[in-house]
Amino acid sequence: MKPVSLFVFRYIFNTKFNLYFHKIGKDTCQKCDGYKAKIDALEDGQAMEALITEQELHHRKAEAARDKKIKNIEEAKQSNGTKAVLTFNLQKLY
Repeated sequence: MKPVSLFVFRYIFNTKFNLYFHKIGKDTCQKCDGYKAKIDALEDGQAMEALITEQELHHRKAEAARDKKIKNIEEAKQSNGTKAVLTFNLQKLY
């Protein structure tokens, strides 16, 4: 059986299944989006500094969680099958 061309595949995929190809963007959480919107809208320097501090704290917590996940994965790899790490990608829904 000969495969179809990329053009035919994309045409069928898009028209018959109503699905589309797109480049994956970087997901941000709702808190990050909220901080960015508020900071962009503010003109008051003190309020903006307070929000930026909150945003930085939020980013540090997220980074600490990522570091912990990496550490847990390494521990699981070295545990000879006695530990497991499960991760989930909770994508944004539009």
